[in-house]
This record gives sequence, structure tokens and C-alpha cells, in this order.
Amino acid sequence: MMRNLPIPATDDKISLDTIISEKRGINKTNLTAISQNVKNAYDMHLANSTAQENLVPIVLSSDQKVSLHHAYTSKTKTFKTISSNILFPPNIDDFDECPYCGIGDPSTLDHYIPKELFPEFSVFSKNLIPICATCNSSYKKTKFKMRNGKRIFIHTYYDGFPDLYFLTANIIVNQKIKIDFTINPQISEPDFSELIHNHFTHLGLNKRFKIKAVAEISRKKATFQRIFNTNHSAQELSGFLHEEAISLERSYSKNHWKTALYIALSNCMDFCNNGFLKPLK
Repeated sequence: MMRNLPIPATDDKISLDTIISEKRGINKTNLTAISQNVKNAYDMHLANSTAQENLVPIVLSSDQKVSLHHAYTSKTKTFKTISSNILFPPNIDDFDECPYCGIGDPSTLDHYIPKELFPEFSVFSKNLIPICATCNSSYKKTKFKMRNGKRIFIHTYYDGFPDLYFLTANIIVNQKIKIDFTINPQISEPDFSELIHNHFTHLGLNKRFKIKAVAEISRKKATFQRIFNTNHSAQELSGFLHEEAISLERSYSKNHWKTALYIALSNCMDFCNNGFLKPLK
């Protein structure tokens, strides 16, 4: 599922000055006029990094908003470098999955706080998260806060994951194998439990994880059958699945969909006792 990434090391105030120097005409004039206000907004963002729902947008004219959006959409040399370093973090070798879902290729930049609401953060590196196109375009879009003012999505840079199991898979074996994923609230972390529940729900992750889980089990049925047939032992298959869950947790995290799936499979004796041969619902 979700993972934390290191906060971009970009000096955003210096970068803003350089981006402005690379612009021309009215956009350069507009950006120069609001430069200090935007930098002040950067300071406010950093001061409220784990409480971004409390931020208030700065006052901007329509033309100034357009110029800030233009700084993002019409990338200068400096901003192209910033974008590339976020999409391809130079010091992370295993970054090939979206940090929002753990499924897709992190090939797009998401404005965690939508640029439509806060244009001042259009080119602010700490507001740009590398995520997959599905999360970005089909689910998150311009969402930011719930009606009650709480944030909807986990911030990849600032919302550190407690070392707890939040994501749970449930396996029921009858005529078919039924799989569901849920968020298990942790009493010791009520605020994070609410946040991860919002994140999970608004990104449609139960449905998306189920699709991946069905494919995973389908690909592994031959392996499961080979292990079961060795001694016709459900316990032996359960042990194999348990070891796989431990390995996945080390490679990914406690809250990756694969980890949750294999923990659930290892604990389901109906699945391990030849239930894996049944069709998947």
C-alpha cells in the first residue's frame, strides 16, 4: 500500500527565483511581483507540514494565478530538473510502485494540495508527490479535505507510518474464494487510523487490491498445489504462506497489499486445505 518517501532536498526559494528568471513577459512580471508572498507561503507550509488542512491560500489576482499555473505547465529548465528528481529519486533503487496505492507506476506528479486551490504551491517541491496516473486522474483529482475539514490523503513525505498493521485482508472460502481488504483502526493511533481509512476509501483501494490479489493467487496456484501435495498438509502450505508474508513485509511494509494478502492466506485453513483450487470470486 502506501510508503513514505524522503522529503525533496530542493531549496524552493532559490528555485523559485531561478524559475522566475527563466520566464518571459507578463508571466515573469506577475511572478516577480508575488515572489515574496509565495516564499512566505512556503514557510507557512513547512510550519504546518503535518497539519496542512490549516493552511489558508494567499490573496492572488486571476492573472497571478494563471502565471503560477504556467510555471508548472510550461516547465523551465530548473523546474524540469526538480520534476525529474521527484519522479526518479536518485537515492532510491526500489521505487517502482505508487506510494499512494502500491500498485501502479509512479509516473505523474500530484499536487498534494491542489494547485487549483493553492496556486502558490504549483512548483513547490514539498507539495509534489510522484504517484500513478490511476490514483492521480481517476481518484484523487483535486480532492484535499473532507467536509469536516480533515485531510483525505496520507502525505508521502510528512505522515510517518506507525509500525502497526492497518491494512487487513479477509479470505472466505465457500464455493468460491472471496477476498476483501479493510482498514483495521488502531486504538493507539486514532488520528492516523482515520486518515488511512479516508485514503483507502477515496482511492478505491479495496476494489483495486482485490483485482491484484485474484491475479496473484491465480499465478501461484501451481506452486500452492505442489507444496500441498508434498505431504497433503494444509499446515505445510500455511507455513509456506506465512514465510512468504514475512519476506514481503521485509521487502515492502506491514501495510502493502501483498503482505496483508499472504498473512490472511496463511491464517485461512479452508484455503490451505485444497481451497486454493476453488475459483476466485
